[in-house]
Amino acid sequence: NLKIIRIWKKIIKKNFKEQKYLNHPPHSTIAVFNFKKKIDINDLKISLKKIRIKKSIYIKILKSSIFYNDPITKGDTLHFLIKKNKELIILQKKILKEFTKYNKFIKKNEKLRDKKFNLNLKKFGYPFVGNEWLPHFTIASINAKFSAKNLILNKFLKQKITKKLFKVDNFSVWQITGEKHKKIFKISLL
Repeated sequence: NLKIIRIWKKIIKKNFKEQKYLNHPPHSTIAVFNFKKKIDINDLKISLKKIRIKKSIYIKILKSSIFYNDPITKGDTLHFLIKKNKELIILQKKILKEFTKYNKFIKKNEKLRDKKFNLNLKKFGYPFVGNEWLPHFTIASINAKFSAKNLILNKFLKQKITKKLFKVDNFSVWQITGEKHKKIFKISLL
């Protein structure tokens, strides 16, 4: 069901070689944290297992899009934009609430250009929350030296989406070290 993401990752690798996020498994990020020290994973898992939803959340892919001059990567981030819905925002805030007890361990040395991003960073440890969060499936973040008029990027922007609806009834926590990803655990929401 996430086949289109894998296909585009292959196209980008063939045409642009290694780029940021290219080797990340298909996913939609709720939040990313950079911890100053190791946290108790079992305690975190117990906290996150408390999160429940009444029914499955359905997400809809709207279109292919690019975050030009992404404030995190300083590149152009190709992604499939997800239609934001109330249930998805509630889920993000429930997850972030469970992480707030680790707030003192989160590195927050970034300064972003938007005041609201900085307030979210201070409060939640993550800048993109609620209205400032644009849920999406990332393909890769292309180095800015490649022109936005590149034919591959234009083809990506014209990509038609056939399977648009996805069911969300779980989430997972990953440890990311450089380009390596290790799934720590998965939580069922129902």
